[in-house]
Amino acid sequence: MKNMICRLLRVNSIIALSFFVSSCNYQVISEKEDKVRWTCVNKDNGNFTTVFEIDKGVQKSIKHISSYNPRNDKTYKVDLPVEIISSDSNKVFATKNSQMQAKVNFYVFHLDQMLYTQSGHYLSSPMVGKGQVFKCY
Repeated sequence: MKNMICRLLRVNSIIALSFFVSSCNYQVISEKEDKVRWTCVNKDNGNFTTVFEIDKGVQKSIKHISSYNPRNDKTYKVDLPVEIISSDSNKVFATKNSQMQAKVNFYVFHLDQMLYTQSGHYLSSPMVGKGQVFKCY
């Protein structure tokens, strides 16, 4: 009887350990799938291109990696996070101050549609912000 109980405990322990290891493995795979890199193009602005690293998991984060202006063939390394104001499962609302001028940018990332809208607002003059739409791949 004692041997049988020990065997049952051993089998139950192996089953529990297997379940734990497989659920940990699933968690690691899921976290990797939540992180994506978007290359985004604004066709209405001379194909201006941006690259973002996006973590779509529970703790969402977005990092602006770089921008490219094909009109003057300049690449801008940014490598800075945007500040997330709020989010839900499919949208992220964010802001980021410009490094090059007195301007604040507001973003709405549409995670399910792979696009974002952005408006830049200049702090030196009370003019209407310029809105843009970027399609991402």
